[in-house]
Amino acid sequence: MNARNIELVGEVLDLDTENKHWWKEHQKMEKLENSITKKNALGTLQDVFKKMFEDGIHYIELPFNGGHDEGGFEDDFQFFDKNGEKIKDVDITKYSPDTWVTTYKPLKYEFTKGKQKIIQIFEWQESDCTDVKIDKNWLEQRFYDFGFLDEWGSFAGDFNVNGTVKVNTRDGSWKMPYDESTEEYSEHEPEGMMFPSDHKVNNFGVVVKKEKNDN
Repeated sequence: MNARNIELVGEVLDLDTENKHWWKEHQKMEKLENSITKKNALGTLQDVFKKMFEDGIHYIELPFNGGHDEGGFEDDFQFFDKNGEKIKDVDITKYSPDTWVTTYKPLKYEFTKGKQKIIQIFEWQESDCTDVKIDKNWLEQRFYDFGFLDEWGSFAGDFNVNGTVKVNTRDGSWKMPYDESTEEYSEHEPEGMMFPSDHKVNNFGVVVKKEKNDN
């Protein structure tokens, strides 16, 4: 059985990109959408992490890298005990949540009010009471939903970044050490004379110094 609900969470102005207020309204819309998506991680992961912690998994790590229009999480999760020793062959499915799993999705409705275009942001909620079996892909998506990599968007730009998300399953505290390098471009146009002004090429093709009376 599924339970569904939808509610309005905010609205923004739908402005042309040349409008000086466009970026402000765009950021406002992104903030609303991200706050909705983030809920996919907050509720469910508490139950999952609690089970992991009780089973001896105290830390989770997931590496990422990106730049030049591509990037994201890579490789597999790594799991560690309280002493930082790596735990191998972890079966994630046994940590599936026992509670209802609610999925949150931002929806947009565009309309015109007078001369102004408006975008309303709605939060769509769907709760599933059936058994949900999680896997590594499911867990990775929750890390995306939380917004760990939102800072880099689609990784567009002349840069490279790589790092690791490190989460403590006891309380959900996290660290994300990373290295980032930016490529800088500059144009140069040096110029000069190959042949000094006080020299000439004689009839034999030899470069010689001009005499005072030479034109």
